[in-house]
Amino acid sequence: MLFLKKLLGAVLSPTGLVLTLLLAVGLLLQVGDVPRLARGLGVVSAVLLLAFSLPWLPNALLRPLESRVTPFSGLEEGQPRPAAIVALGAGHHVRAGTPPAAWLGRAAAARLLEALRLRSLPGLAEVPVIFTGDAGREPVAVAEAMRRAAVSLGVPEALLHGETAPQDTAEEMAVLARRLGDVPFILVTSAAHMPRALELAGRAGLKPIPAPTDYRLVDASPGRAETWLPSVSHMQRADHALHEFLGLLWLRITA
Repeated sequence: MLFLKKLLGAVLSPTGLVLTLLLAVGLLLQVGDVPRLARGLGVVSAVLLLAFSLPWLPNALLRPLESRVTPFSGLEEGQPRPAAIVALGAGHHVRAGTPPAAWLGRAAAARLLEALRLRSLPGLAEVPVIFTGDAGREPVAVAEAMRRAAVSLGVPEALLHGETAPQDTAEEMAVLARRLGDVPFILVTSAAHMPRALELAGRAGLKPIPAPTDYRLVDASPGRAETWLPSVSHMQRADHALHEFLGLLWLRITA
């Protein structure tokens, strides 16, 4: 099931869609008797490539995801101290000879930094921090990489914990349900990922306090020349957003 989800996510990503259409164009040109269809698919792939590589469409996809939850600014007066700060794992790549912080991809690094920022807020300095996420194909799990990075940044090791078994968000919530039960905790993840994480947390009976980070919306002012230049970074932002919409759709289908 996990492989199927990853395969569908790859094919239905902006890059996957464009590549699939271009592959279809190549196959049709080999057949030789459907040039109009081949040209039509070629135009569609070019339009999609341009749309995804400019900021407008990625922003439109990200905005409804990232605007659902506001950033966490601190505990309210009288609010009990949460049981933990939980930072969900993301992509990483272990590089021999480099510090653990350098192993973390953008999302994982942003989540780690947000967890450390939260510890600086009143009442949260002694709250345990839990990192989650498996190793994938790497020799070290992302949860362990984030834990080591936090230690290297001065966080007391006794306050840091790792859950290295979960392979996806649903498994992360299942592990947290066994560990935390219905006690409130702060949940740190990317802003676009937060709606899906909260949905899965609710299904697991958890009581998360959202602390979104890793915002991907960009300033797309028409007066700036670079706004009209295609960029791979915009494709990546669109990929990030579509991945979350597909994840939410999957939850509706499998509910």
